[in-house]
Amino acid sequence: MSTKNMTRDFPMQKEFLGDKKMNDIIYGFLQTNSYLTPDKKRYCWKSEVTAGKIIEYFKAQETESPIAERTIRNLFKLFMTINLLEEGEYENKKVYYLPDITANYVIIKTETLRFLVNTANTNVIKVYAQLKKMWECHKKYQHKQKYRFSKADLLTAIGYKTTTSYSENFKMIEDILQCLQNNELIAIHKEGIVTGSGQVTEYYELDSVNDDYKKTLSSKAKRDESVCVYPVAETPEFIF
Repeated sequence: MSTKNMTRDFPMQKEFLGDKKMNDIIYGFLQTNSYLTPDKKRYCWKSEVTAGKIIEYFKAQETESPIAERTIRNLFKLFMTINLLEEGEYENKKVYYLPDITANYVIIKTETLRFLVNTANTNVIKVYAQLKKMWECHKKYQHKQKYRFSKADLLTAIGYKTTTSYSENFKMIEDILQCLQNNELIAIHKEGIVTGSGQVTEYYELDSVNDDYKKTLSSKAKRDESVCVYPVAETPEFIF
């Protein structure tokens, strides 16, 4: 496998990461089911990634598609509006090109991305990417303080509301963090910070982010342990 096929670029721009309609599982599916032309342009055969074929794929993995067939078709249109997808032709066949992301992205190992596409729920890849980005920033700039974050910080990053009336969103983040820890993609711990009023505010500190997921479990056990089940009431079907 070429170096470019061993990893995939995952977008971090706000138009993708911070928009609930931009489904990370479906974009990850396109990336992991893509090929390279001789001049390194990444593409998917249109006939292989129709909405119906994607639904069939997830059924074969013994999981449910994260969104409905109609929504997948609309999602492709949304990807095109922010230049993550382009229609074209290659070898006289219709394709979707996945343009190289030149700024604001993280690199995820192909097998790790494939694992998350096959086993995780919506927003798991986005949260993993956000934490990976911050981990790499802290290493690059040699910060002495570990990256500190709250559940509200992650919710804001992926475009969800953080008011107390949306408690299911906070539970979603808890489940996602547990999922990523179970698969050894991140290591975190909680810290309490005393504010000026004497109250203690609880945060997480990021201890590590790993490129590879835990591979010691059986396939079924990995699926059962990694899948995050949480309410997604704020992610309605959408049509154009």
